[in-house]
Amino acid sequence: MSEPGNAAASSDQVVYNTYYTMYMLQNVNLYLSWSNIANFWAYLYDSPKSLWFVKVGGENSGPVLTGDTLQVVINVGQSGGLKGYLYCRGLNDWTVAWNSSTSSTAATWSIWTDEAMTPGLPIALGQTVYLTNRDPSYAGNFLIQYLPQYPDYLTVGPATVPCQFQILADDSALSADEPNAKRSPPPPDTQEA
Repeated sequence: MSEPGNAAASSDQVVYNTYYTMYMLQNVNLYLSWSNIANFWAYLYDSPKSLWFVKVGGENSGPVLTGDTLQVVINVGQSGGLKGYLYCRGLNDWTVAWNSSTSSTAATWSIWTDEAMTPGLPIALGQTVYLTNRDPSYAGNFLIQYLPQYPDYLTVGPATVPCQFQILADDSALSADEPNAKRSPPPPDTQEA
């Protein structure tokens, strides 16, 4: 797969195969990123990190619509050459990670803009979105903060803790490693395989 472009600058509609960032509104006001403490964990950080959406089971172009089955992809690693797919490892007390494999349904998500989960709606930049996992074991559970002890990390569970993101335009196509200055200690499950 080729690297995404930056078509987002020309339109307010979120489209596939274009660089964006995801900003968590509630509680922390941080961007979706990664922490490389022994693995690539889904992490909320204060500087933007480029990511893009890949449509599952359809053409990887055009607008991202609510209810679409998609993957969230990011460049990870020192050189940015490794792609990571947002991956659910379990519910509630299992940290979400960036995994290099696309074969598991735990790396597939649906995106929503309303609590009624209305399918087929276009998504505009800056609009509030929610992600739910598509794996049969985790279906209907949201991408949420790992609270209360580890609010910088993410897990999957019911929408009882913050789960709102904004998709924002990204001009820089960031791929470099994030500095380690403000890393929070990782949750206990990150010590397990």
